[in-house]
Amino acid sequence: MDQVKTYTVLAERDEAGWWAVRVLELPGVLTQARRLDQVEKFAREAIDLAVSVGHAPKGKYAVQIEPRVPGLGDDLANVRAVRVDAERLQTEAAERTRVIARRLAERGLTVRDIGAALGVSHQRAAQLVGKVSNQTTKAAAKKPATPRKLATTKRRVPAS
Repeated sequence: MDQVKTYTVLAERDEAGWWAVRVLELPGVLTQARRLDQVEKFAREAIDLAVSVGHAPKGKYAVQIEPRVPGLGDDLANVRAVRVDAERLQTEAAERTRVIARRLAERGLTVRDIGAALGVSHQRAAQLVGKVSNQTTKAAAKKPATPRKLATTKRRVPAS
């Protein structure tokens, strides 16, 4: 299995409000963007150009953007790191919740009790333990609804 090359793109905000963009793995590959959300597109264009003239191996690649704003570099890096940690913890919490929900079900707790114990709705508890409710089963077993004719009512026109 081939590993995908990742290029680190440093995007530094200048005094005029533009983002100066450098591809760290490709010295001399520079571009600029007006907005941060445009940096990846322009960086990819610059990388593709460098690759086409022989400065880098060809193939698929990923781009990791590191934005830098004067005076906020550490704060920006810290908040990005905290967000990565939060995503990791969210994933871990979801997996642990699934495991404990199943263990509670194995001990005979109802989905309502599991939901109350975990602080989630009983519907979410049912999803976690992989149970389908009776109502869901019944609804799925029903035939598709046939279109109904709209009832029409006759209006009385007031006499003039």
